[in-house]
Formats: sequence, C-alpha cells, structure tokens
Amino acid sequence: MTSATHSTPESAREHATRSRTNAFIALVATLGVLLSVVVWLVAGPPTDVVALALLIALAAASGRASVLNRVRGIVGLSTISSLLIMLAIPVAGPAAAPLVGLGGALATVGSTETRRLVFNAGMRAVIAAVAGLIYVAVLARAPQEDRSLAWTAAALGLAVVVQCLFNAILVGAVVAISERTSLRGQALGLLSSTGLPYLGQGFVAYLLYVLWIPVGFGPSTLIFGGPAILATRWQLSQYGAEQRARQGALAALQTAIEVRSGAAARHTSEVATLCEGLAVALALPADEVDMLRTAGVLHNLDILTVDRPSAGHGEGTDLTTTRAMGQVTFLAAARPALEWQRIPYAARPAPPRSAAILAVADDFVLARERFTHLEVRPDAGREADEAARQVIVASSGTTYDPSVVEALTRLLRRGRT
Repeated sequence: MTSATHSTPESAREHATRSRTNAFIALVATLGVLLSVVVWLVAGPPTDVVALALLIALAAASGRASVLNRVRGIVGLSTISSLLIMLAIPVAGPAAAPLVGLGGALATVGSTETRRLVFNAGMRAVIAAVAGLIYVAVLARAPQEDRSLAWTAAALGLAVVVQCLFNAILVGAVVAISERTSLRGQALGLLSSTGLPYLGQGFVAYLLYVLWIPVGFGPSTLIFGGPAILATRWQLSQYGAEQRARQGALAALQTAIEVRSGAAARHTSEVATLCEGLAVALALPADEVDMLRTAGVLHNLDILTVDRPSAGHGEGTDLTTTRAMGQVTFLAAARPALEWQRIPYAARPAPPRSAAILAVADDFVLARERFTHLEVRPDAGREADEAARQVIVASSGTTYDPSVVEALTRLLRRGRT
C-alpha cells in the first residue's frame, strides 16, 4: 500500500496563506515595538506612574474578559481596553498608551492562541502609539499659553479617528490575508460596525480626562465613569454576540451542505467569495457586501432537499427551503438575491443588483468547473478563468448585468497581476 507524499493544491494554498498571515503578524508586532519607542522618544516617559499602573491593571482585567467582535479566528477586541488606551494619552502621557494596550493584550497569555496574542499586542501598540503621536502633533500647534480644553479635545478627537482607521486597516488586513478575502470589504465592514462606537469611546475618554485632571477627581474618576464605560462595552459586546450567532448559523448550514456533497460545498465557498469580491469591486456598502456573501453561502441550500445532490444544483429553481429565511432577519436580507437569481437582466422588471451579482458569480464558477482540466498545469487555472469569463461576457446585456460583468473582468485581471 502506498501513501501520498505530494501535497495537494488545496494544502499548498493553505500553507501559503498561513505563512503570509504569520509574516504579517510578525510585521505588525515589530512595528508596534518600533512605534512605541518612537512615541517615548518624542513625547517623553509617562507623566503619571500611578495613573499608568491603574489603567494597565484595568486593561488587563478587561483583556481577560475580552469580547470576540466581528473578526474571526485571529483577533479579539476588548472595548474597555481601547477606551483606556485613549484615556491614557491625556492622563498619563502619550508614551503610556502603548503600555496600556500591551497590558490588555498580554493579560490573555495562556488562554489565547499565540498568533492571536502576538497580533493583538502588536496591533494595540501600533494604534496606541500612532494615536499618541497624532495627539502630540496637534498640541504642538497650540500656543504654549493657550493649551485649553478645546485644543485637548481636538487632539484627542483626531487621535481617536486615526486610531479607528488603523484598527480597521490592520484587523481587516489580517482577516483578509488569513481568509483570502478582500481587504477593502473587511476594512469597510469594520468601519461601518465599529466607527460610531469608537467615536463614542473617544467622547467618554475626553469626559473622563476632564474629571480626572481639570476637575481634579483623579483616579476616583473611574468610579463616576464606570457606568459610561460599561455601557460602551455592552453596546459592542451585543454586536459581537450577534455576529457570532450569525457566523454560527451560516457555519451550520455550510456544514450541512458539505455533509450532503463535498463538491457542492466547494462550489458554495467559491461563489460566496466571488460574490463578496464583486460587491467590493462595485463599491457597495459594507452591509450589502456581507449580505451577498451570505447569499453565496445559501444559494445551494435547496441541495438539502434532493436525493442526488450535485455541485450546481442550487440554481434557484426550487427555493422552497428559502421561505423559512423570512423568519430570520439576517438571512431574510438575502432572499431577493436568491429568488431573482435566475431572472435575466433584460427581463422587466429587471432583477435587483444583488441577484445580478449572484447570477454572475454562480454561473462563472459553474463554467470554470466545466473548463477545469484534471491534469495539473501552471496555466490551467488561468485558461479555465478566461474560458468561463467568455461564457459570461457572451450573455452580457441579456442574461447578465453589464456592470457586474465588467466588475468580474476587473477582478480577474487584478487577480492575475
């Protein structure tokens, strides 16, 4: 009996993805250390050691109870830790912010996967140091005799905005690399879901600073500010719980499809990824990007009701199983795409954009599967992609939305380069 010694293309891709993810995590960790040193040199050491120790302790306690937010697999976000990072900048000095961030991340040693731990520590150090440098740069423009609360508010406000952007970019990048999805889609999704709460945390941090130093309450400020901090945490923790519930429901459906047919599961995964890519290429809002990925996952759902499942069975011809989705809010949003998927673009009324995107993604993947040869050649994938694209282009304007077909062409060209 012989055993296979050669890795499959799938395992090779997984290994390459993991290597790229590890390299990015190492880069973020290194950048976090360097920027922490830079902000220390520029702004000087922390100005209030007692406040720093208290904030690190609170961040560590928060880190132990961190909330897994929208991001999957690698990243855990603690909402209180990010608020404490912002508060540390004006209260204990910009150089204190990375230390508070590290305290919140390193508190999870032993209970967090090493890669997640390293990335969280590096990411928090990066965004805290960058926010601290922005804060210093804004205050440097203020007249020495007029560093009023207004200047502090402006400096902290801009620091919060930059921190939010860096958080979305870094977290979006690591998820995009590890899951082979679009950075733009991930970053926009994070900004749309956490942008306003981030700004709210910045406002709370400013109020706590006013009570801490100008009013003179000192560390006891945290007693008065506790309800606001807990309310902020609860808001994002509810969102995190909702996202986990959604992911769990979709994962259960994907598993059911995979048990029914491995080929159908692979097809579904590719369609979902392509739907997301097309939505991002068309600059659709983040919630529509998520909805289209969900539609891609669900478009083969009727495979669970047939005796002989096949990879391309879910063609919208028997959508009895989708009726139940109307009872589930986040699944119901995908129903129009599924129910109108097989309506030609030239029909009147025309199908919604979501259905047009799903139709192109599904038919392109089906065509590519037909053109893919069994033998392994370096250019086999490109040939199959181009042949499948030509099938779609031939029906552009009649069966398929021309704007979606153009987006598919741009996406394929970008992938080749």
